[in-house]
Amino acid sequence: MNFKDVIWEENFSCLALTGQGVINFLHGQTTANIKKAALNELIRCCWLSTKGKIRCLLEILLNENGADLLVLSGDVNDLSEGLKRVIFPADKVEIESIKSIKRVQKLSLDKSWKELDADWIGIQESYPDKFKYFKKATIEEYSKWRFLQGYIFESGPINIDSNPFEIGISDLISFDKGCYLGQETIARLIKNSSVIKEIRYWECKESMPNEKKILIKSKSSSEKHPQNAGYIISSINLSDGSSCGLAMIRNNYLQESEL
Repeated sequence: MNFKDVIWEENFSCLALTGQGVINFLHGQTTANIKKAALNELIRCCWLSTKGKIRCLLEILLNENGADLLVLSGDVNDLSEGLKRVIFPADKVEIESIKSIKRVQKLSLDKSWKELDADWIGIQESYPDKFKYFKKATIEEYSKWRFLQGYIFESGPINIDSNPFEIGISDLISFDKGCYLGQETIARLIKNSSVIKEIRYWECKESMPNEKKILIKSKSSSEKHPQNAGYIISSINLSDGSSCGLAMIRNNYLQESEL
């Protein structure tokens, strides 16, 4: 599939924070080293639970008044309420508003999605000139791209109970920045090497049935001795009759080329 001159365009919720203490506050609430970020530099990071599970995937832009937090995946209202509960007057932070932002990103496999630029524009605004001759990705194009990228996220609430190591986004954590929400659990995961499953891209020559959860078995399994290697978490049936997607695979089956 050729991704030349193809863009992913989608509307997302964006939370605006203002105040003198925004940088210090977000530094302690997210996995990014906010203190080292520059104004208008796109920051990709996570908002974790105290148990180290993904609650929101964020893009953050610092500005002269504070910061805008675009929620790539997760519940913006959950984020807003969660931050309100831990904001104290001494933090000098105010949550101003929730608004909608149109986000535009070029599709490419030359770089990780975590390294590709993205533009935020108003809902009614036209594309920047650099996207003038680009076309909007079809569902099939976008799905194929995000699966090849290992990008499990969809807009809306996160419905997978996983930590950043299991879903390939541990590089969105700054491990040397000091305390942040969920840090203790992440530190234990690193110390104990206790990640037991990881995501993997898969392809199949046939279409997949429309079922809520499809288990994956090892090829050495038998009916009497099934070896459950994992389960499919995302899939799409392509126009040529094949299918592809992402699966969560247990560590002891990661080296198998076929399941």
